[in-house]
Amino acid sequence: MIARALAEARPADAVLSEEGKDDATRLAAARVWIVDPLDGTWEYGQMRSDFAVHIALWDTSEQRLSACTVDLPGQGLTRSVLDAEPGVHPIPTDRPIRIVASRSRPPETLGRIVDDLSTVPAGQRRTQGGEVG
Repeated sequence: MIARALAEARPADAVLSEEGKDDATRLAAARVWIVDPLDGTWEYGQMRSDFAVHIALWDTSEQRLSACTVDLPGQGLTRSVLDAEPGVHPIPTDRPIRIVASRSRPPETLGRIVDDLSTVPAGQRRTQGGEVG
């Protein structure tokens, strides 16, 4: 449904999705939509609410994402960014940094990253540690 809607609305744009066949023409496209229509297939199959839909737009000429959204339909939440300023954005200091990782395929460095965030000396701490969600 998402790929069909993009094809109708933006026929010159390419789509990269794990649900569709990769097409090398996307390498020369000016704009590429990156779509993960169901992140959390297991959660969705268990009728849980913590699955998501991810859509991003890659602008080839600017070599950056020009729009992106994460939608959690089961929770009624949508987080989107349109034409965000590139660069480094401030890290929150009023709460732990929440790290989202795959339960079935977490990166092998995940534990070390969480430990590193939690062991920064208090005088140098910029955050209140890290947590995995």
